[in-house]
Amino acid sequence: MRYILFFFLPVFLLAQEQFKSTNQLQWEYYKDHPEKVGKDIVPPSLSKRTDLMKTQTLDKIVYGFHPYWQNGSESNYYFSLLTHLVYFSADINAATGGFTTTNNWGTAAAVTQAKQYGVKVHLCLTLFSSHATLLGNTAAKNALIANTLAQLAARNADGVNIDFESMSSTVKTDFRVYMKQFGDSLKAHGYEFVIELPAVDWSNVFDATFFSTLNPVTDFYFAMLYDYWWSGSATAGPNAPLRASNITSEWHVLRSIDTYIKTKGCPANKFIAGFPNYGREWAVKTTTANSDTLGGYTSSSRTYTVVKNNYIDTIPANRQYWSTTYNTRYYNYVGGGVLRQTWYDDSLSWARKFDSIKVKNVAGTGMWALGYDGSEPEMWGALKTAFAQKKNPSHTSFEDFELNVGRFDKYPRWSGSTTGIDIASSQTWTNDVSHNGHGSLVVVLKDSIEAQQNWTVRLTSGGGARTNNIQFPNAGFIGFWMKTRTAPAGAQVALTIDDQRNGSSDQTELSLKQDVVNDGAWHLYEWNLNGNGWSSFSGGNGFLDSTVLSLDAVMIYAPDASPDWIFYIDDVSQNVSGTLPVKLEKISSTPETFTLEQNYPNPFNPTTTIRFGIPSTSGGSIVSMKVYDRLGRLVVTLMDEQKESGRYSLQWNASGIASGLYFYTMRAGNYSATKKLLLIK
Repeated sequence: MRYILFFFLPVFLLAQEQFKSTNQLQWEYYKDHPEKVGKDIVPPSLSKRTDLMKTQTLDKIVYGFHPYWQNGSESNYYFSLLTHLVYFSADINAATGGFTTTNNWGTAAAVTQAKQYGVKVHLCLTLFSSHATLLGNTAAKNALIANTLAQLAARNADGVNIDFESMSSTVKTDFRVYMKQFGDSLKAHGYEFVIELPAVDWSNVFDATFFSTLNPVTDFYFAMLYDYWWSGSATAGPNAPLRASNITSEWHVLRSIDTYIKTKGCPANKFIAGFPNYGREWAVKTTTANSDTLGGYTSSSRTYTVVKNNYIDTIPANRQYWSTTYNTRYYNYVGGGVLRQTWYDDSLSWARKFDSIKVKNVAGTGMWALGYDGSEPEMWGALKTAFAQKKNPSHTSFEDFELNVGRFDKYPRWSGSTTGIDIASSQTWTNDVSHNGHGSLVVVLKDSIEAQQNWTVRLTSGGGARTNNIQFPNAGFIGFWMKTRTAPAGAQVALTIDDQRNGSSDQTELSLKQDVVNDGAWHLYEWNLNGNGWSSFSGGNGFLDSTVLSLDAVMIYAPDASPDWIFYIDDVSQNVSGTLPVKLEKISSTPETFTLEQNYPNPFNPTTTIRFGIPSTSGGSIVSMKVYDRLGRLVVTLMDEQKESGRYSLQWNASGIASGLYFYTMRAGNYSATKKLLLIK
């Protein structure tokens, strides 16, 4: 299905000057085109994910904007993953303190449904011009407070969001004083008070005095961390670039957060990091990232559902890219005879943003805007993974496929134990389908005409090497979730487990085979580690008799000459105390001790990922990560900088390094750890 939902945006001023936000531009667009209101709603086209519809316990604020032109799209929302719904907007009459319109606030179904789900509802008050008119009129200011209280009472709402944009520094004092009055009035009636912040405060309206004055009466500040690249930019680029905090050569998400919290005095526990649910497209000169834009063409914003359904599904993979600089996606295509470049966020970039703000320990996140993802569940899955999953101490997650393929980084055909399939068979990460969260492993198996053998496919974990895999106790159940509707007749699955005994080399045992269910739904396949039916796969004895085990591979079986088989795997895990499923163990944002994990993939060529953790008790630390050769000579310094508590990952691209065994060492305070990595070219 193709959707046509976009907003043409005019060219605006240079970065250091005031420019209109996407919130304002889209508001103006629908004011100028009232006939478009309600016409761009994406009807429910996908069945809702049952795991996302369940009651969730969120550990952060999730603050979603519902623009009035999205009335009718609320049936696509997963209200259990929202703490607040913000109705946009009630438009202020600056001369009187009344509202020119409240845009169907009094009857909007989104407000009604949010209240039914226990989601707090805020009314967003907008004023994009004539600030001095309102702020200089005492009667109008008092009237606005009274009129707002009446609107909140009429819908049994919970609070107010203030969206005053493009303000001059000449009104900053009057604005601050009035906001304090407004906040005092709301607090007297038991309402919440939220003020919006620009990504970059060019006019310095929101200075240290502002925050010291407003903090006592403001529940949250919603920072619009988008439009870093906008319609007037000379180059194409991301709406919400994610870079390291210490980079100050350009503005980006973490620099904005640090500026507000560390420099201006915004409390972290009142700061909501708002991210975009849309992308932006430019006419460009070249296919390179951040290409110069073409003059004479109008930039447009693209909602996620348009990007997903109109472009990503049709543009060749070699024109779709991941920016390691900005941790987000972009693609190129030719439209109307003109080369175009679109930058957008998806579940992977959202997940990385969510992880980064957890490290900052801010109040939560939010999005502009609800409905822009249609019925696609990816953003909601990323929210659940980041803010709703709780650690179960009896459960070990080997791979949840939330960010990438993890340890399942070897194509099926690479395993020496794999027979019967063609070299065109593949596996990759996808965010199109997920059992839990927002990602899964998609595997495509194709028959080898030359081989003429039944399929035996070994999807190895960590390349099949015990040292690359998580070790776990010999107790409970192990398994994974699988979804397919193209399984050949007679298709089966199993697991192989490395069972190392008495310090010997790996001995591998094979589980009983289970028939694959071919109905297009997710099904759990699990095995009792202490049950019957295990047999030797390689050098084993048919028993899991070691106290410590590790997963070797997921095994797939099908008859020779089977048709192409596509299936998805998610949540490969073990529960030491009983059967699956149980809630997944997610990576905590604040580990209890310093940690250095084994790099993956390992062996690698030429890129590998190293994960490490810094405990909250350290208060942050200067972390160095260095790679040495076998003679102890320094090869490269990957990191030497201050890091706050949390979990991190970094990549090493060893393109210019010779094959061989290397060592990477992490030092942080009194902590030091070293692990081996193997580069094979």
